[in-house]
Parts: sequence; C-alpha cells; structure tokens
Amino acid sequence: WKELRHTFADFDESIYGEGNEAQRKLCRKVKSYLQDYAAAFPENERRTVVLMGQPGLGKTFFLECLAAEIGKRTERLLFISAFDLFAVFNRFRLGEIETVEPILQAEALFIDDLGAEQLTQNVTKEYMFKLLDERQAAGRHTFFATNLSEKSLKERYTEKVASRLLAREASLVFLLKGKDLRL
Repeated sequence: WKELRHTFADFDESIYGEGNEAQRKLCRKVKSYLQDYAAAFPENERRTVVLMGQPGLGKTFFLECLAAEIGKRTERLLFISAFDLFAVFNRFRLGEIETVEPILQAEALFIDDLGAEQLTQNVTKEYMFKLLDERQAAGRHTFFATNLSEKSLKERYTEKVASRLLAREASLVFLLKGKDLRL
C-alpha cells in the first residue's frame, strides 16, 4: 500500500518549461480525461486504464491523482507497486500467506511501475494473467502505470496478457510522450 501524495489540484503546467507545448497539451488532455473518468466512477464502460511511456513523464503522478479522486467514491481501493504486488503473489505461492483475495476483490486496484518487478518463474506471468482475467471478468477497475512498450509487455508477460491489458473494448491506454520531467 502506498500513501497517495498527489491530487489533480497539484497539476502544474509550468513544469513543462519553454518550448514544450506538445507535451504540455498532451498532459492537459490526459488530466482532463482522467478527471472525467474519475467523475463517472464506477460506471465507466472500460474498466482498465493503462498509462504508458518512458520514465519521468508523469505516469505515477496521474495514477496517484486518479486514485485520490476515485478514493472519494470507494473505500475498497488498493494502490500498490508492481514490485510489492508480485512479492505478495510469491508469498501466497509459497504458502506464507493464505489469500490474495483483497487484491482480486478491490473495487479499484492501482498498480504502479508495472515491469519493474522481479521476474519469478511460475509467478509473474501466471499471476498477471489470473489478476487481469479475474478482475476483467468481474468488471472491476484496474489501473496501471508502466514504462514498458506494447512489444515489451508482450515479451515480458506473454501476448495473451498484453492482449487483455491493452484490449480496445476493455481498456483505455494513454501513451505519454516528451522529455523526462525529472531531469
């Protein structure tokens, strides 16, 4: 579980600097769309949201903003890093914990930094598939931020997982572009 630090009120266009109008415009559109998405929660048609792009483009910021807004509408929200998520799955596989149901049953599950977790045989790909399959079948909302491209998602988690994650009928995918805002 991660403590949320940002809300949409923290969005500051001055971070994009001079000569970076395309990135500023894109992020303004993403912010607006995510605000509308949060306002419609939980009645959204597409229940999976994926923020993709290189490091430093604001994916985690937007994920936190969205979680903070949706958190006003549900108490059954979980925000977790992919590293911690798969550590939990591994502990479950080893019998160290009895259930992963709180993860599967959360009304809104936010997974930050997908792809940064350690690959563990018989855990990463299999549990990622189970997570997506069960949550989508149940109509639960799942949100991701990742530095991975579509090709890298397929290579890391299999085409079957990437297909479910990026499915047009089930998912909204935002590709952030521009320069690293941390640098």
